[in-house]
Parts: sequence; C-alpha cells; structure tokens
Amino acid sequence: MRTVPGIMLMDYMPSILNPIAYITPLKQEFTVPMSFIKGRIGKLTTALVYACLYDSAVPVSQPYVYTTKYELARHFKIDIEVIKHYMNTLYDKNIIFIETPLKVSDERVRNQRQDGYAVVYRLTCQVKPVFDNTSLIQNIKFKAKDMNKKDKMSLVLLAYLKEVQKLTGNSDIEMYPADIAKDLNRDYRRITRTLNNMDKHGVIEWQRKKHVNNSLIRLK
Repeated sequence: MRTVPGIMLMDYMPSILNPIAYITPLKQEFTVPMSFIKGRIGKLTTALVYACLYDSAVPVSQPYVYTTKYELARHFKIDIEVIKHYMNTLYDKNIIFIETPLKVSDERVRNQRQDGYAVVYRLTCQVKPVFDNTSLIQNIKFKAKDMNKKDKMSLVLLAYLKEVQKLTGNSDIEMYPADIAKDLNRDYRRITRTLNNMDKHGVIEWQRKKHVNNSLIRLK
C-alpha cells in the first residue's frame, strides 16, 4: 500500500487476460439512477460524476473505467483540483476503488490523449443502482456539458419532470412538490425554491393552487 497526496492507492498491474489498458470513453449523455441521488453519494455534483463513471464503465460484474484526472476535467469542463476533490470524496466513502497508475506513454496503455506524464487510473465502481418500488422514476438523463453549470438542481429536476412526462404522456404534470422532494431525497423548501426559479426563468410554468399542496407543472 502507498499513498499519493490525497489518495491512497494499491499497486495495480493490468490483468493477464486483458493486458492492455484502454482509456475508457466517457459518455456525453449518461443515465443517472435515482438511487445515486437519493443515496447522497457526496453532494449532487459528486453523485452525477459517479453516475457518468458508472454508465461509461466496462460492463462487467465490478464495472471499471481507465481514465486520467485530466480526461475527467476535460470531459466535465471542471477544474482539475475540483476533480481531485470529487475522486477523494468517492474514494473516502468507498464508492470507488482507485488502483494505480500507468503512464500514458506505457506500452500497456492505448487511446492516449495526454502527454506521456499523465497517469491512468483504474476506477472500480463499488456502488450499483438500487431499484426503489416507492419511486415514480428510477433513472434520469444528464449531459456532461452541464456539469460545470451552477444550478444543477434545476437541471436534475427538469430531467426528472421530463421522465414523468414520458411516463404520463402529458406535458401538464400534476404533482405534490412534497412527492418530488421525497423522490429526489431533497428538502421540500429547496424543491419549491427550484420550481419557483424555473418558473421565473420560463423553463416551466408552475401553477400553484391555493389551499392545496398539489401543483400543475407545465413543461415548455
């Protein structure tokens, strides 16, 4: 066992059966299981980063990706120091397992896009989606290009409402904000603030009904 600043790593050699480490292409649009958001995998952005890793991973019993911190920063358009923080958070919570490094100049690494000093990590995804029969929606879609936007809660909520729209076949959605908050495992007041902000900016039309808790939400 040895330590790299901020990250504990185990020595890793590519499998004898698969001796070449191919840098894993990360998806531009990826599936986010609601259980990742509800499970509080760090903050919302951390959960979204993990969802992209999981959806892009080699689909084996223990999914994994080969990647570099530079590749993650480029893909999400997030500062590399912030990416390091997310990786450390995921590692500390046992969400991912980080195995070390091969330099991209190593003959065992392919699809190299960085200089020869970049380090390729094998990130094993430890947490898998959990089906929740109490939830209306099990998965949403999110775009990597939106990862560096400030108000990701609005984007997640919009993606959620679009899935509800697909399920109901109707652009007018009548729901209790409390039910939305429960499905997203977020504070009720945060959900109502987000809905209000989306209405204010013309993303949705939110028709709040007096004296009752349910609302009509119309997607535009």
